[in-house]
Amino acid sequence: MLIPTEGPYEDRFRELLKRVKPAKLELGVRILMRKMRESEVAKQISTDEAFKATYAHALQRVVAMLARAGECRLKTSPEEGD
Repeated sequence: MLIPTEGPYEDRFRELLKRVKPAKLELGVRILMRKMRESEVAKQISTDEAFKATYAHALQRVVAMLARAGECRLKTSPEEGD
C-alpha cells in the first residue's frame, strides 16, 4: 500500500529552512508539516490554506533569524578590536 506523500509541501518547507542552515533540516520539515496538519484540523481549513499560513509564519521567523545573524559580526582577527 502506498502512503500519500506531502512532497510539494515538504519541498517548499525544506527550501525555506535551508536559508538558515539548520543542523536538523528534516526534523524542522517534519515539525512544520505537523503544525500545518494541526492547523488544518483545528481551523477546519484546506490543506493549501494551512500550508500558506504555516509557511507565512515560518517565513517571518526565518527572516527574523537572518536579520539577527546579519547584526552579529564575528571578529576575524585580533586587530579588529571590540
